[in-house]
Amino acid sequence: MTITLYKTKRNFMRHGVFFGLALVLIFTARFFIEFIKERQVDFEANMSLDMGQILSIPYILIGIGFIIYGFKKTKEQLI
Repeated sequence: MTITLYKTKRNFMRHGVFFGLALVLIFTARFFIEFIKERQVDFEANMSLDMGQILSIPYILIGIGFIIYGFKKTKEQLI
């Protein structure tokens, strides 16, 4: 998917958009994989989210930030 986007839309998606997209896709996948994975340590037993899910959330938000910044910066250069 990202390779197709890169080949077809790379002029409109610069300045960190693909890096942000990679962060969002990788850590969203990790977030959902943690639901089916067996708990590794005892302190996670009483938590609603696993530690891997908690640690994935900031990276998802950072990736969204890169995407927004990249689109704004590209839009400014095209105008």
